Amino acid sequence: MAADLGQRLVQQKVAQAKRSWGLGSLSPSRWVGQADDAEHRDLPRLIAELVKLDALASEVNKALYQLLSGVGK
Repeated sequence: MAADLGQRLVQQKVAQAKRSWGLGSLSPSRWVGQADDAEHRDLPRLIAELVKLDALASEVNKALYQLLSGVGK
């Protein structure tokens, strides 16, 4: 009897969580991006942005290596 009560309590909590999270209806449009979400830019702008991001990544890596070099000592 205690096991049945525990199982019913768990089922109630799961149902309550699904309602609070809005999981009653999992329609794909709610969780999947639409095809028109794409961002289009010309190739030269993309390359320029990639170069900037690469330079930033290099700076971040250098700072991280400096911080980590003192950890093992």
